[in-house]
Amino acid sequence: MVSAAVLWGGGTGVAVATAGPLHWRVGVLAVVAALLAAVLQGLVRGALVAALLAVGGAGLWLAAVGDIRVDPISQGLVAVAVLAWVLRASPLPRMVPWAVLVVGIIQGVRMGVVGQETLPAALPLAIPLVVAGAVIALQTAAVPASRWASLALGASGAWILGTAVDAAIQPPLTPEEVREYVARGVEDSHFDAIASSPDLARAGLEERPRWHELGRHVADDAGLESALGSGWDPLGAGLGPEELVEAAHWLEAHGHGGQGRRLLFRNRHHSTVAWYLVLFSRLERIEDPVSITEVPDGMPRLPGLARLDWDFYANQSRSMVFHANEPLAELVFELWAESYFGNPRLLVEVDGRGLTRLEVPEGRQRMGLGVTLLPGPHRLRVSYDNDLENEAGDRNVGLISVSAR
Repeated sequence: MVSAAVLWGGGTGVAVATAGPLHWRVGVLAVVAALLAAVLQGLVRGALVAALLAVGGAGLWLAAVGDIRVDPISQGLVAVAVLAWVLRASPLPRMVPWAVLVVGIIQGVRMGVVGQETLPAALPLAIPLVVAGAVIALQTAAVPASRWASLALGASGAWILGTAVDAAIQPPLTPEEVREYVARGVEDSHFDAIASSPDLARAGLEERPRWHELGRHVADDAGLESALGSGWDPLGAGLGPEELVEAAHWLEAHGHGGQGRRLLFRNRHHSTVAWYLVLFSRLERIEDPVSITEVPDGMPRLPGLARLDWDFYANQSRSMVFHANEPLAELVFELWAESYFGNPRLLVEVDGRGLTRLEVPEGRQRMGLGVTLLPGPHRLRVSYDNDLENEAGDRNVGLISVSAR
């Protein structure tokens, strides 16, 4: 048993120290297992000590390395049975160690079957665990099984340790391997390999959305929208005000407005972020969460005149944000239009509310639209939706400017 404990605890400790950043649970669990083996070796002797290590402990060891969801009930049954054996002065009935062995063997099979979805190597890793339990079961009624169990445990530990070391040394080559490495907690040691491939980086961010180092790399290399589209959650990444606003716009446009607001709320101390936080809250019909102390530089203000020069030669939408210095009752649009088998139409929305369709006659004119807008941030969206073009003519429209009164 001493050799088994040394192999288990010492070997894993060396792997953690030399093979790269394995998950911290591996080292802790190895030390605990080695200490437990030493304690039990002084209290009881025989097959049950080996059963604990080879059947009960190995399941936890494998779970720590591969992040396989091991059933805590079966682990608990093993632990309770062993604890009862240690604490009682007289031996337990023979059925107890047999029950422990059966539970352990069943769990080993379960890890091999269920664990394949999480860790492709689960089946070969679980085989030594089952073999160790079977060896102990065959030897329990006859001769002491410590030597056999130690050998089985050594094979199991070496197999598991070898896979863990391989994961720490070999870089992932496919998105599936990236997800496996993230589950094991060894992805940081392969950052360069993962960051070098868009597919691998996407898999890494999908599995670990707040991997900010990778998200930053993708954002710098391919743009912030690409990083967000890969699944990056930038909350807590230390983005600047402009990046925060850009991220919030992207999240809102892709149906994640709540996430965008949370991102802004965490950084509301910056005046620009606070302004956009109020805007996104109004878009979702939420009461202003903060007070605006400063309007971002260059922000169009109404009443006044905001020059747009939006030309619509095909069906499309354009939008702008602006600040209302006072309550507004009317927006005035300066437009031009080219009619062809009918006049062009524009759908005007403010803060996500559809107001009306403006049918714009031929030529250049001003058209007013009644509104009720509070002071503060607002968003204007204009959509052209009845374009017509053929060899004989073309229907077009343009929005030159907007003012208010």
